[in-house]
Amino acid sequence: MLRGLSRLVLYFLFLIVVFTTQSQDLKTQYRVISYDTKDGLPSNQIRDFYQDSLGYMFITTDAGLVHFNGTHFTNISSGSVSQYFRSLLKKSDGSLLVSHDAGVSEIINKGRKPKLELWLAATIQPSDTTLYYPGNLFQDSNGIIWISEPGSIVKIKDKKLTRYPLSVDNGHNTFSFAEDGFGNLWAACTNGKVYKYDQNEFEPLKQSFDSLI
Repeated sequence: MLRGLSRLVLYFLFLIVVFTTQSQDLKTQYRVISYDTKDGLPSNQIRDFYQDSLGYMFITTDAGLVHFNGTHFTNISSGSVSQYFRSLLKKSDGSLLVSHDAGVSEIINKGRKPKLELWLAATIQPSDTTLYYPGNLFQDSNGIIWISEPGSIVKIKDKKLTRYPLSVDNGHNTFSFAEDGFGNLWAACTNGKVYKYDQNEFEPLKQSFDSLI
Protein backbone atom coordinates (compact mmCIF):
# COMPACT_ATOMS: atom_id res chain seq x y z
CA MET A 1 0.00 0.00 0.00
CA LEU A 2 2.79 2.43 0.94
CA ARG A 3 4.70 1.54 -2.20
CA GLY A 4 1.64 2.31 -4.35
CA LEU A 5 1.07 5.57 -2.46
CA SER A 6 4.70 6.59 -3.00
CA ARG A 7 4.36 5.98 -6.71
CA LEU A 8 1.17 8.05 -6.78
CA VAL A 9 2.87 10.92 -4.94
CA LEU A 10 5.82 10.82 -7.34
CA TYR A 11 3.42 10.83 -10.28
CA PHE A 12 1.65 13.94 -9.05
CA LEU A 13 4.96 15.65 -8.32
CA PHE A 14 6.01 14.91 -11.89
CA LEU A 15 2.80 16.48 -13.23
CA ILE A 16 3.32 19.58 -11.08
CA VAL A 17 6.87 20.02 -12.42
CA VAL A 18 5.72 19.56 -16.02
CA PHE A 19 2.85 22.03 -15.80
CA THR A 20 4.95 24.56 -13.87
CA THR A 21 7.65 24.39 -16.54
CA GLN A 22 5.12 24.83 -19.32
CA SER A 23 3.58 27.78 -17.49
CA GLN A 24 6.98 29.44 -17.17
CA ASP A 25 7.66 28.85 -20.87
CA LEU A 26 4.40 30.53 -21.80
CA LYS A 27 5.37 33.55 -19.75
CA THR A 28 8.75 33.85 -21.48
CA GLN A 29 8.98 37.09 -23.40
CA TYR A 30 11.01 37.13 -26.59
CA ARG A 31 12.60 40.36 -27.72
CA VAL A 32 12.34 41.02 -31.45
CA ILE A 33 14.74 43.50 -33.01
CA SER A 34 14.25 44.73 -36.57
CA TYR A 35 17.18 46.06 -38.61
CA ASP A 36 17.15 48.08 -41.82
CA THR A 37 19.26 50.59 -43.71
CA LYS A 38 19.02 53.07 -40.84
CA ASP A 39 20.99 50.58 -38.72
CA GLY A 40 23.75 50.04 -41.27
CA LEU A 41 22.34 47.49 -43.73
CA PRO A 42 23.24 48.51 -47.29
CA SER A 43 19.82 47.36 -48.52
CA ASN A 44 16.53 46.12 -47.11
CA GLN A 45 16.41 43.45 -49.83
CA ILE A 46 17.78 40.43 -47.93
CA ARG A 47 18.44 37.31 -50.01
CA ASP A 48 20.11 34.86 -47.62
CA PHE A 49 22.00 34.64 -44.33
CA TYR A 50 24.33 32.28 -42.50
CA GLN A 51 25.52 32.16 -38.88
CA ASP A 52 29.04 30.87 -38.26
CA SER A 53 30.32 28.90 -35.27
CA LEU A 54 31.14 32.14 -33.41
CA GLY A 55 27.62 33.47 -33.81
CA TYR A 56 28.52 36.10 -36.43
CA MET A 57 26.16 36.56 -39.37
CA PHE A 58 26.83 36.79 -43.09
CA ILE A 59 23.95 38.45 -44.95
CA THR A 60 23.49 38.74 -48.72
CA THR A 61 21.66 41.79 -50.05
CA ASP A 62 21.08 43.58 -53.34
CA ALA A 63 23.76 46.07 -52.32
CA GLY A 64 26.55 43.87 -51.00
CA LEU A 65 27.62 41.11 -48.64
CA VAL A 66 27.36 42.07 -44.98
CA HIS A 67 29.12 40.76 -41.88
CA PHE A 68 27.20 41.34 -38.62
CA ASN A 69 28.98 40.92 -35.27
CA GLY A 70 25.86 41.45 -33.17
CA THR A 71 26.33 45.21 -33.03
CA HIS A 72 27.63 46.54 -36.33
CA PHE A 73 27.05 45.76 -40.00
CA THR A 74 30.16 45.76 -42.20
CA ASN A 75 29.96 45.55 -45.98
CA ILE A 76 32.81 43.18 -46.86
CA SER A 77 32.15 43.32 -50.61
CA SER A 78 33.19 46.92 -51.17
CA GLY A 79 35.15 47.12 -54.39
CA SER A 80 33.72 43.89 -55.79
CA VAL A 81 32.69 43.74 -59.45
CA SER A 82 29.09 43.00 -58.42
CA GLN A 83 27.12 44.07 -55.38
CA TYR A 84 24.14 41.79 -56.13
CA PHE A 85 24.73 38.89 -53.74
CA ARG A 86 22.43 35.89 -53.63
CA SER A 87 23.00 32.54 -51.89
CA LEU A 88 25.29 31.27 -49.13
CA LEU A 89 26.52 27.68 -48.85
CA LYS A 90 28.68 26.03 -46.21
CA LYS A 91 30.44 23.13 -47.94
CA SER A 92 31.18 19.80 -46.30
CA ASP A 93 34.84 20.82 -45.96
CA GLY A 94 33.81 23.83 -43.85
CA SER A 95 34.44 26.51 -46.47
CA LEU A 96 31.75 29.12 -47.15
CA LEU A 97 30.65 30.06 -50.67
CA VAL A 98 28.51 32.97 -51.82
CA SER A 99 26.95 33.61 -55.24
CA HIS A 100 26.72 36.98 -56.94
CA ASP A 101 26.25 38.29 -60.47
CA ALA A 102 30.00 38.08 -61.16
CA GLY A 103 30.26 34.42 -60.11
CA VAL A 104 30.75 32.42 -56.92
CA SER A 105 33.30 33.47 -54.30
CA GLU A 106 34.70 31.85 -51.19
CA ILE A 107 34.47 33.83 -47.96
CA ILE A 108 37.83 33.71 -46.21
CA ASN A 109 36.93 34.33 -42.59
CA LYS A 110 40.36 34.88 -41.10
CA GLY A 111 41.74 37.94 -39.41
CA ARG A 112 39.76 40.97 -38.33
CA LYS A 113 37.76 41.34 -41.53
CA PRO A 114 36.51 38.51 -43.81
CA LYS A 115 37.45 38.79 -47.47
CA LEU A 116 36.30 37.32 -50.78
CA GLU A 117 38.23 35.16 -53.22
CA LEU A 118 36.68 34.30 -56.59
CA TRP A 119 35.89 30.57 -56.79
CA LEU A 120 34.17 30.43 -60.20
CA ALA A 121 33.59 33.35 -62.55
CA ALA A 122 30.40 34.30 -64.36
CA THR A 123 30.12 35.95 -67.78
CA ILE A 124 27.33 37.57 -69.78
CA GLN A 125 27.42 34.62 -72.16
CA PRO A 126 27.50 31.20 -70.40
CA SER A 127 30.29 28.83 -71.39
CA ASP A 128 31.73 25.45 -70.42
CA THR A 129 33.95 27.12 -67.83
CA THR A 130 31.89 30.07 -66.60
CA LEU A 131 28.56 30.63 -64.92
CA TYR A 132 25.64 32.85 -65.94
CA TYR A 133 24.05 34.96 -63.17
CA PRO A 134 24.36 32.23 -60.49
CA GLY A 135 21.70 32.04 -57.81
CA ASN A 136 20.94 29.34 -55.24
CA LEU A 137 23.77 27.05 -54.17
CA PHE A 138 23.45 23.47 -52.90
CA GLN A 139 25.79 20.58 -52.06
CA ASP A 140 24.44 17.04 -52.12
CA SER A 141 25.53 14.06 -50.01
CA ASN A 142 28.08 13.09 -52.68
CA GLY A 143 29.82 16.44 -52.46
CA ILE A 144 28.52 17.68 -55.82
CA ILE A 145 27.79 21.41 -56.02
CA TRP A 146 24.56 22.49 -57.77
CA ILE A 147 24.03 26.07 -58.89
CA SER A 148 20.85 27.69 -60.14
CA GLU A 149 20.97 29.89 -63.23
CA PRO A 150 18.15 31.66 -65.09
CA GLY A 151 16.57 28.78 -67.03
CA SER A 152 19.23 26.18 -66.26
CA ILE A 153 21.04 24.20 -63.54
CA VAL A 154 24.79 23.74 -63.28
CA LYS A 155 26.60 20.78 -61.72
CA ILE A 156 30.15 21.16 -60.41
CA LYS A 157 31.92 17.82 -59.94
CA ASP A 158 35.68 17.38 -59.76
CA LYS A 159 36.00 21.03 -60.85
CA LYS A 160 34.13 20.20 -64.08
CA LEU A 161 31.08 22.27 -65.05
CA THR A 162 28.00 20.61 -66.60
CA ARG A 163 24.97 22.70 -67.55
CA TYR A 164 21.39 21.40 -67.81
CA PRO A 165 19.12 23.81 -69.76
CA LEU A 166 15.49 23.34 -68.76
CA SER A 167 12.34 24.34 -70.57
CA VAL A 168 10.83 27.10 -68.46
CA ASP A 169 8.32 29.84 -69.21
CA ASN A 170 10.93 32.61 -69.19
CA GLY A 171 14.63 33.01 -68.72
CA HIS A 172 14.24 34.67 -65.33
CA ASN A 173 13.01 31.55 -63.53
CA THR A 174 15.46 30.08 -61.02
CA PHE A 175 15.66 26.91 -58.94
CA SER A 176 15.89 25.74 -55.34
CA PHE A 177 17.30 22.34 -54.39
CA ALA A 178 16.63 19.56 -51.89
CA GLU A 179 17.78 15.96 -51.39
CA ASP A 180 15.50 13.27 -49.99
CA GLY A 181 16.38 10.36 -47.73
CA PHE A 182 17.05 8.10 -50.71
CA GLY A 183 19.69 10.43 -52.15
CA ASN A 184 17.45 11.78 -54.92
CA LEU A 185 18.03 15.39 -55.94
CA TRP A 186 14.98 17.60 -56.51
CA ALA A 187 14.83 21.05 -58.08
CA ALA A 188 11.86 23.39 -57.69
CA CYS A 189 11.47 26.18 -60.22
CA THR A 190 9.94 29.57 -59.43
CA ASN A 191 7.32 28.87 -62.12
CA GLY A 192 5.93 26.01 -60.01
CA LYS A 193 7.51 23.08 -61.83
CA VAL A 194 9.43 20.39 -59.92
CA TYR A 195 12.23 18.31 -61.42
CA LYS A 196 13.94 15.10 -60.30
CA TYR A 197 17.53 14.39 -61.26
CA ASP A 198 17.73 10.89 -62.70
CA GLN A 199 20.48 9.28 -64.76
CA ASN A 200 22.23 12.51 -65.70
CA GLU A 201 19.12 14.51 -66.59
CA PHE A 202 16.33 16.44 -64.90
CA GLU A 203 12.87 14.95 -65.40
CA PRO A 204 9.81 17.12 -64.65
CA LEU A 205 7.12 15.67 -62.44
CA LYS A 206 4.16 14.58 -64.55
CA GLN A 207 1.68 15.00 -61.70
CA SER A 208 0.23 18.40 -60.99
CA PHE A 209 0.33 19.84 -57.50
CA ASP A 210 -3.46 19.62 -57.34
CA SER A 211 -3.31 15.83 -57.77
CA LEU A 212 -0.76 15.49 -54.98
CA ILE A 213 -2.80 17.39 -52.37
